[in-house]
Amino acid sequence: VVLTAQHCTEGTPASQISVMFGADDLDPLLVLSGVVKLENPDGLDIAVIRLEAHAAGFSNVRPIPITLADPPLTDDDVGVRLEQAGFGETHDGSHGRYFVTERFVGREGAHEYAVDGEGSRGVCFGDSGGPSLHLSDEGDARVLGVLSWGDAECMYVDRYQRADTVRAFIEGFAGPTPVAIPESCDAAPAGPVTEAGSCGLEQASAVFCE
Repeated sequence: VVLTAQHCTEGTPASQISVMFGADDLDPLLVLSGVVKLENPDGLDIAVIRLEAHAAGFSNVRPIPITLADPPLTDDDVGVRLEQAGFGETHDGSHGRYFVTERFVGREGAHEYAVDGEGSRGVCFGDSGGPSLHLSDEGDARVLGVLSWGDAECMYVDRYQRADTVRAFIEGFAGPTPVAIPESCDAAPAGPVTEAGSCGLEQASAVFCE
């Protein structure tokens, strides 16, 4: 199941939506088609897509669950750095999957929060629907939200649709969100192992060790 923004799926049948896996969108490791999509009935900018096969069976794909914290971020967390991911435009025209950290600056309304690239970084055109990630208290990566709309200059304030406020909608389609179980260092994938964990070249998130 893939989580994305509703404005990325509106007007397109699930069978015409393709999801690519890997760090290079021009040379993906795997491409799967959608079979069912569900857009939020309350008009919030979030949607879920069920794929034709379990991606975890291919290319060492590791699903990233949504946050279980309620709420995951409060006014006390202003200034915390969140990690955004996407395949959108870059300042030098390069392609592929990139990550950027931005400062959490607060919640906006009941279903959005904002991050700020402070004039030096940010998401850009084509990154819509991409995840905003944060480490849970257990040490695993969690999806806090998906990119709804961003700064036109790609380096200031970006807005994300929160996952926690629509958890019932997501779980009604995808099933219960798994509780984190930190992996031991013996189970870490290939790659340099440090006290913080390790990350394979084709993985979307780091594995943190106990």
